[in-house]
Amino acid sequence: MRKNFHFILQGKGGVGKTTVSTFITQYLKDYLKQDYMAIDTDQVNASFAKFKALNVETINVMQDNIITEAVKNSTLLKLSSFI
Repeated sequence: MRKNFHFILQGKGGVGKTTVSTFITQYLKDYLKQDYMAIDTDQVNASFAKFKALNVETINVMQDNIITEAVKNSTLLKLSSFI
């Protein structure tokens, strides 16, 4: 089975990233009945992670303007095992 990755990215706030992410995740979960991994990396306002029914994981990708070890190690391992 082919795996797809959907990245919702935009530096500006208030443009609908959480809305689009929620719609895509609900579609995968409820309509297509597919396995998915949902990750919220927003350091300031992790609103996507507040949708508990979607099992969104929050990952801190930066600390003091440096990429954290969690991103370098565990997150990449999780993604590679999901593939």
